Amino acid sequence: VDVDNIKKLDKILDSLNRQEKHYNDTLSRLFVLSGKVHLKKGNIDDALTEFTIAKEVSDTDSSFILPYIAEIYFRYRKFYLVKSIFSKNKMLEYNPKLYPIVTQWSS
Repeated sequence: VDVDNIKKLDKILDSLNRQEKHYNDTLSRLFVLSGKVHLKKGNIDDALTEFTIAKEVSDTDSSFILPYIAEIYFRYRKFYLVKSIFSKNKMLEYNPKLYPIVTQWSS
């Protein structure tokens, strides 16, 4: 096998991986936007579906999606799921707006 061909293939694979990551992040943002629209319209089930897909599709830190999911579970009165989300995702504590909420639900 030619070393130059291997290097070219590695470059192509790296480029494809970067494009896939960008595509997934964009797709995740679209699902978040769709979820927000469903929340505004009062379509809670649809919003939960959209936010869940956004979280699964995202290649980056999806902690910014979790408060929306927690809000939906709160509306459903599934408080154990709200507590689970906030206690398992300690990165949310570093958000100054969410800190009081996270500490309340994590204790």
